[in-house]
Amino acid sequence: MRAETGQALLASTPQLRPGGPRLSSLVGRIAESRGLTLVSSPPIPSTDHAIEPLATAAPAAVTPAQSTSVSSTSATAARRVDAPALWLPAAGLVTAPPAGRSRGRSSLPVDGVALLGAHGGAGVTSLLRAGLDRVAVDADRRWPPAGPVLLVARTSTSGLEWARDLARQHASGSAGDVELLGLVLLPDAPGRLPARTCQLRDLVSGAFARTWHLPWLEEWRLAAITEPLPAHPDVQQLAAELARTPPLPHHLSCTTPGTRGDLL
Repeated sequence: MRAETGQALLASTPQLRPGGPRLSSLVGRIAESRGLTLVSSPPIPSTDHAIEPLATAAPAAVTPAQSTSVSSTSATAARRVDAPALWLPAAGLVTAPPAGRSRGRSSLPVDGVALLGAHGGAGVTSLLRAGLDRVAVDADRRWPPAGPVLLVARTSTSGLEWARDLARQHASGSAGDVELLGLVLLPDAPGRLPARTCQLRDLVSGAFARTWHLPWLEEWRLAAITEPLPAHPDVQQLAAELARTPPLPHHLSCTTPGTRGDLL
């Protein structure tokens, strides 16, 4: 579009001109909804003639104290946005999974981090036998009434789908007042995952604040149920991180940092 045509269009449609009533009202409503304050901008000079250099007035004297106050206020106004934090769950943003694809809620309190198996054979018992029993307990495949929860699943397609559904349940608010720390994935078989399973794993992992990937351990497969499982550095590191997990205030305990509804 040529400049002359654009000027004629704006001149004939005042509500579309910069500063026009409809456009200003719309921008004002958007800024108000996001907690922002608009600052009036100088009028746009006409392009019907050559733009002359703008005359600048002599700056008024400003004391050091005033300068510091103005600078601090401007920086605060530029950085402050009173919109809700993205990691806070929004009601209705994520829908709960269909019936039969969620876990029930327990009324028994849990002392420590609750390991919630997304499905049967997820590996919760193996993790506890390998050293996590010092900092975590078995949630018995039910959401505890409150506190931190760590989801556990296998890397099979069905295991990853269960992890996805339980992430949806938590993000929808139907899992109760718990803090979902993340997801622990245990291999369902030795060797590399198929490309299709890798894609699903990466997609599901994006719905959690943190995902721990543990290796396949053949000694776990061979150990009898009455024998303790040998410790592994990855499991020891996970135990150390869980031991440092601070409890959240009650009014924040249902938040889901990093939850992304578009991945669920």
